[in-house]
Amino acid sequence: INRISAALLITSLGVTAASAADGERGKMTYKELCAKCHGASGKGDGKEAATLTTKPKDLSDCTRMKTFSDDQLFKIVKD
Repeated sequence: INRISAALLITSLGVTAASAADGERGKMTYKELCAKCHGASGKGDGKEAATLTTKPKDLSDCTRMKTFSDDQLFKIVKD
């Protein structure tokens, strides 16, 4: 392995490890803050969904969700 290949391999391993940790953190945050309205599988059927005037969107609708960019989704969640 040359130095460039080794650097790319090390970098990609670091990104994978960070992504796995981020995924776990995201999963816990979703369970804590989002699932009560969006439901465990994101269908908008959480325990508190029926009490809301605006019904939670179905986050499992891949056709709809792929119309949003990562930046748009970040802004939606953040705001």
